[in-house]
Amino acid sequence: MILFSDFLSAETLYTLKLTLVYSSLALLLSWAGALACVKLKSRRLFSLFEIFWVLPGFAYALITLFTLKMLHVQIRYSMNSVLIAWVIAGVPYLSLSFRQAWLDLDLRERDALVTLGAGPAQVWYYFDFLRTLPTQLSSLLQQYWLYLTSFSLVMILSGGPPNETLEVGIYTSVRLNQVNFTHACALGLWQMLILILLRFFLRKQGVPISDRREKQSHRVAFKKQFFLLLAGVTLAIFFAKWKGLDLDGFWLGLGTSLLLAATVSGFTLIFSLALYYSGLRWCAELGAWISPMLLTLFVWKIFGFTLPPLLCCFLLQSLLFAPWVARSFFPLLDRSRTFELEAARTLGASPFRAWREIEWNRVKISAQWMAGFIFSLSLTEVTTVLLFSRNDFEPLSVWVQNYFLRFRLDEAIFGTGVLVMISYFAVSREERAA
Repeated sequence: MILFSDFLSAETLYTLKLTLVYSSLALLLSWAGALACVKLKSRRLFSLFEIFWVLPGFAYALITLFTLKMLHVQIRYSMNSVLIAWVIAGVPYLSLSFRQAWLDLDLRERDALVTLGAGPAQVWYYFDFLRTLPTQLSSLLQQYWLYLTSFSLVMILSGGPPNETLEVGIYTSVRLNQVNFTHACALGLWQMLILILLRFFLRKQGVPISDRREKQSHRVAFKKQFFLLLAGVTLAIFFAKWKGLDLDGFWLGLGTSLLLAATVSGFTLIFSLALYYSGLRWCAELGAWISPMLLTLFVWKIFGFTLPPLLCCFLLQSLLFAPWVARSFFPLLDRSRTFELEAARTLGASPFRAWREIEWNRVKISAQWMAGFIFSLSLTEVTTVLLFSRNDFEPLSVWVQNYFLRFRLDEAIFGTGVLVMISYFAVSREERAA
C-alpha cells in the first residue's frame, strides 16, 4: 500500500505529466528541425544543433532564464520552465538523429512510389515516416531516459515542491525537512521500473553515434582548439576579476572536477571494453536500470563517512556512464574483423597486438570521442557529487549550482561558461584525429 501510494505521489505524477507533454512538443519541433537541416543544407544550422546537444545542464537553465526574462514571462518556478529547458536540450539531438535517418534512406524507393501514383501525403507516410519510425522512437526513448534522471535543471527551475521529479524527490526526502528513507526508496523503485521498461524498448539500438562522427571532416586542429580554450578561460577569469565576482572555491572545484572527469573517462572506457571482451557486456548496462540519485544515496549512507569522497564519486560515475559506452560503442565492436584477426594470430601475432593493429586502428577515433563525451558528462555531473560535497571537496558543477540556488547569476554564468568551453573542447577531440 505504501509503495502504491508513493507511485501516486506528486513526484511521480509530475514526472509522467512532464515527459508526456515533452514528447509531443519534441517530436513536432524535431521534425521541423530535421526538415530544415535536410532542405536548407545549412552547415551553420547543423553545427548549431551539434553545439546545443553537448551543452551542460546549467547552460540550458541559463538560456531558459534569459529567454523568459526577454519575453517578460514569470513562469520560472513551474513545470513550464522545466519543459522549455528540456525542449532546448533535447530538440537539437533529436533533429540530428531524424536528419541522419532521412539521409540514410534509399531515394529509389521514393521514386518508385511516385511512379506507382502515390501522392505526396502517401509518400511521406509510407516512406519518410514509417521507414524512420524505429530511429525516431529509439531517439525519443533515449531522451526519456535522460530526463527521467534529470536533476540539476529541475532543482534550479522548478522551485521545489510540488514541482519535483522522481530524481529530485529522492534527494529532498533525505536532505530537506525530515529524513524519510522509505519514501526515497519507494520513489527510486518506481523510477527503476520505468527505466527498465525503457531499456527493454531500447534493447535494439540504432546507428551508433560513432558511425556518424567518423564521417565528419576534421576541420579544426587540436592546437587551435586548445589555444582557443585557453584564451576563452583566461578572458572569463579577467572578466570575473573586473566584475569583482566571488570566486572563492572556484580553483579547487575546477581542479577536483578535471581530476575526477579524467580518471572516470579513461577507466569507464577500459572497464567497459574489458566487460565486452570477457563476455559480460550486460554488466555495462546495469547503470541504466538504477536511479542515479538512489544509488548515490546508498553509497553515501554506507561509505560516505569511511571512503574518500573522490573515490565514491569515481566508482558511482564509472558505473552510471558505462551504459553510454554499451549503447554507442559496443555496436561498432560487434562488427569485428574476425577473419583478419585470425589471420594475424596465425602469422604469430599475440592477441593484444592483433587487436591493437587491426581493431584499435578501426575504432580509435570513436573511442577518443567516447572518452571525451564521458569526460564532458563527468565534468558537469551534479547528482553523484552533491551528497558528498563539503568544504574540501566541492566540484565545479556543485559550485555553479550553489550560486544558482543563491540567485547569484553572475557567478553562475561565469562557472557555466567555463564548463561549456571545456566540455565542448572534450567532445570535439575527434576532429583532430587523422
